[in-house]
Order: sequence, then C-alpha cells, then structure tokens
Amino acid sequence: MDNDRGIPKTGIPFAVQMVREKIGALRVMPTREEIQKLLAIRMQTGA
Repeated sequence: MDNDRGIPKTGIPFAVQMVREKIGALRVMPTREEIQKLLAIRMQTGA
C-alpha cells in the first residue's frame, strides 16, 4: 500500500484502523447531554 492517502504501513487493515480511530474519538467526544446543551445554546443565540 502506498502512503499518499494517509494509510499506515503497519499491516493493520484499513477498516480495522478506522474502527479503532472511531472508538478512540468516541472516548473524547462529549456525552449526549452535553451535545444537547450545546445545541440548545446555539438555537437560542441563532448561530
């Protein structure tokens, strides 16, 4: 595999890499309640 599209040459299949990244991203993402609060604030300010 070439590395021009950001595909690592670690031998891990790309799909597995994507899933691992998404799991890692979910750990740092805000909770559903936090997202709803942010959306409510945005609706109020009209942003």
